[in-house]
This record gives sequence, C-alpha cells and structure tokens, in this order.
Amino acid sequence: MVDVVIPRGVKSAAGAIGSILLRAAEDKGCSVEEGWPSSQYRDDPVAFCREVVGIEPWQKQIEVIEAIRDNKRVAVKAGRKVSKSCTATLIALWWFTTWEDAIVVAISTTGDQLKKVIWRELTRMHTRSQRPIRPDDPALRMNSSLTTKPIDGTVSLLPANGLHCGDRLVAGSAARDGVAAQGVSGPHMLYIIDEASGIRKEIIDAVTGNLAGGGRVVLFGNPTRCEEEFFDAFNNKAKSESNPGGYCGITISSEESPNVTSGKDLIPGMATREWVEARKFEWGEESSIYRVHVKGEFAPEEAGKIIPLSLIEAAEQRWEETEAVGVLHIGIDPAMSESGDEACFAFRRGLKMIALHTFRGLSPEAHLVQLLGFIKSYSSPRDPMPIVTVDELGDVGTRVVNAVFRPYAQTHPKDFVLVGVRASDNAVRDPRQYDKRRDELWGSLADWLRAGGALVEDLKLEKELHSPSWTTNVRDQKKATDKKELRRMLGRSPDRADALALACWENTNLVIAPATPHQSQAPRLDPYAASPDRVFDPYKGFGV
Repeated sequence: MVDVVIPRGVKSAAGAIGSILLRAAEDKGCSVEEGWPSSQYRDDPVAFCREVVGIEPWQKQIEVIEAIRDNKRVAVKAGRKVSKSCTATLIALWWFTTWEDAIVVAISTTGDQLKKVIWRELTRMHTRSQRPIRPDDPALRMNSSLTTKPIDGTVSLLPANGLHCGDRLVAGSAARDGVAAQGVSGPHMLYIIDEASGIRKEIIDAVTGNLAGGGRVVLFGNPTRCEEEFFDAFNNKAKSESNPGGYCGITISSEESPNVTSGKDLIPGMATREWVEARKFEWGEESSIYRVHVKGEFAPEEAGKIIPLSLIEAAEQRWEETEAVGVLHIGIDPAMSESGDEACFAFRRGLKMIALHTFRGLSPEAHLVQLLGFIKSYSSPRDPMPIVTVDELGDVGTRVVNAVFRPYAQTHPKDFVLVGVRASDNAVRDPRQYDKRRDELWGSLADWLRAGGALVEDLKLEKELHSPSWTTNVRDQKKATDKKELRRMLGRSPDRADALALACWENTNLVIAPATPHQSQAPRLDPYAASPDRVFDPYKGFGV
C-alpha cells in the first residue's frame, strides 16, 4: 500500500507534505526565471493541454477541465474507460504550473491505483511536456536556438514523495484514514479524489474542512454507491440557484467515447464500440451494472443486493496489491455435457482470488484430471494440503463427488482434503439468520469480500455476483434469489459465482497446521470446536 511517507520526527501526513515543501524550497534547480510557474495558461487549461503536454483533449475532457477552472467543487461520475485518470493528471499539472503556491493532493482508494495509473500518467506527461517560447521571451534573445521549456520540478518514484519545485507540490496518498487529508490548506490548494464512491466519509470531511481556507476539489468515480458525498454531489449538494457553491456535476458515458462514436480506435485505451457491445450483450442494456459501468448513472436499487457493485469494484481494484497467503482453497461447481452448464474451478489463498477456469463437456473423470493438474500448478510440495470444496447436489454433483473424487481421496489421502456441500440442506452455521446452506454460501462470500477479498476481473462473474438479492421467509431468515430465477435473469446458471462461493466456504472446524519443508501437512480436528455432536468425516468434513 502506497501512503504518505512520514519522515522521522514528523507526526502526521500534513507534516510530511510540509517537510517536502521545505525541502523543495531549497532546490536551487527550480526558479521562476526558468518559466514556471506562469499565469499564461491559468484561464486557458485547454491550451495548456495542447501546447505544453501535447494532448488534444476530447469533448468531455474539455468540459471537466474548464469546470474546475470555473468552480470550487466539481464531481464527475463516469463509466469505465473514459480517460478519468488522464483528465485528473492534466488538471494536476495545469494547476501545478500556474500558481506560485500551488499544492495538489491526489487521493485514491488504494496505493496501487494511485501509483500504477495516475502517477504513471503524471510521470509520462511531465517528461514529454514543453512550453512554447514566445517571440518576446528574454530567453530567446539569449539563446536563439531555444524553442521549448519543459515543466519544471522533480518527480519522485512514489506518489507520496511527490512532484515538487519551490513552494509548489503535487503529492498522492492512499485513502487509509482522514489524517492523509488533514491540516494542509491554502488559497491555491487542489484536491483530486479518484474512485470517489469508495472513499470513506472521514476523508471527504477532512478535505472539505481544508477548503475553508480556499482551494478546490474535484471528485472522479464510477457511481457505484447511492450514499455519502459522491452521491450527494449530484443530488442535495449539487450546484443550483439556491446552492451556488454546490458541486458542478458532470456525467460521462462510455458510449460517448470518440472510439465508440467513430467506430475507430482514435484514442488508445478508451472504450471502443466492441467493448461497449460486449458489455451490452453480457450485462443487458437495462441492467443496473450496465447503467453504472457504461452509462455512468447511479442505480438506486443497489440497496437490496447481496453483493452490491461498490463491493465488486473495490474487490477488483485491490487485486494486484493483495497478497495470496495461506492454504489453497479450490471451489468446484461441476457440470457435464448433458447439463449445458459450465464446470467451474475457482482458486483462492486467503483474501485473494487467484484464478477462475471454466470448461464444457467434462466427464466425471475429467473433473479429477483437471483438479490434479491445477493443484500441481497452483501449489508446491511445501504447502499444506489444499481444501477442495465441491457442490455435490443433484445427479451431476453426486456422480462427480461420490463416483470419482471421494474414492480417489480415500486412496490418496495426502493429495487434498475433500469437502462436499449440499446447497439444499438447512443452514448449519447460523440457522437463525439463514434458511438453507445456499443462503449461507452467499452470505459467507459477501463477508469475505467485505473483509478485503480481491477479485479477478471477469464479465460473467461480475454479473453473476451482482444478480442475487436478499429476501426473508416467514421465520425472518435470509434467502438469496432462487437459482431458477437467477437462470432466467442471466440466461444461464451462475456457475462462476457458485464456484467462488464454494472456494470461500471454510470449514471452521478444520485447523490447518503449517507445512514442514517438502511435506504436506494434513488438517487436524480442533478439539475445542463448538460442534461435538457431529461426526467428522476426513473427506467430507462435518457433513458440509
């Protein structure tokens, strides 16, 4: 996680930024005489993009850039792949070069997002920048061959150490807590908050508190949550006649991308017509997931979802920086050729989903062949035995588990631990809250994501995770959307989500001892487990 670097003796992130400014002020390589900062582009940020950075902004970029020039508070809700990070970087550099005391603080949900996206863009733009020399510029008289002046300052490798020169600074921070945004203010302060739907309230409160001394803020994000500051920016805190100091709200749809409207790849990396059509086909144009991630619109019906879009998006964003630690868990939702469904294998270690593999037309024996191959690929001899959790419900599950997996596990007891799950059985962990085992599986998966679970990006998995909602029965127990209804909604079985739920279904009565070098360690029964009335089957677990 990238965060504000706090030098020895400095007790807060605000102090860290202050120390950077103090250190930068002593940098004799930066001076106003070199051409920056300059008010030349203060009123024309679009010309700055064209003439200094060498980027021709598209229509919506121009709208956003000019909005932050003209407004104290701006909020931008958008679909995916619409150049949000590029726009945020252009704004940061423009502000940095036009005020002598400019301070820009970029905040994002994760350090990885900040470092690998925004900071990489900033470094690239800073390196390629140039400032046209005017005919009356004194520097031209001193050196007639001089034609350009790149943006000044030194860009550090880490966002927390910033781009700085003199009293000017651009720095970044991961949104761990409010301290990263506290105590730094000024008339020419600019906060750029990325992935604003996922930023906690205390961060936003700290930022808005700092704006009392002047400065501006711009929020960027996918509209995944219908609550808190980002949602309010387009509703009760939006700019209006009665609230002239409110947020200037801008919506950018992926369908507006120049690549989509032209049908050509005009701007690499932005949404293409093919990209939009693929999501329209997979998600459905009227679905809330399409409205949020393509059209850039809020979806009020998110409240009843078991796994809302905000949870899915956050889990995908933290995938790269999440470590795969712990026992290998493999969830298998079996399927054979006659069922028409996909056989899915989901893999995770701790809070990280490692991979997802799907097949059609596997025989029961082929399921085992694939499993053994995957165990070899995703584990080493030093690892504890992997936990394999399989849906054994129905004819297919029974044939795969009872006819193939269980006999193999009995003759090869050191290869893996087999846990069979029957989703139609009554809930066993929390029967007061859930009705059936299937409901517990969905609840367990949602809890894993809230605890920091990280997801591999997959279009079908996203749709399947987002589809079910909670209802209650006459006993006030939670029930997930019926699987037949999910089939109707999806046009298929939620095989990927089912496999992942199985991979996240841990038997709490199994204690996995650390493996000794080059030796697989079998799980042992915890003698203090709160289930002494159930008989332990070494291959099936406690009947789950």
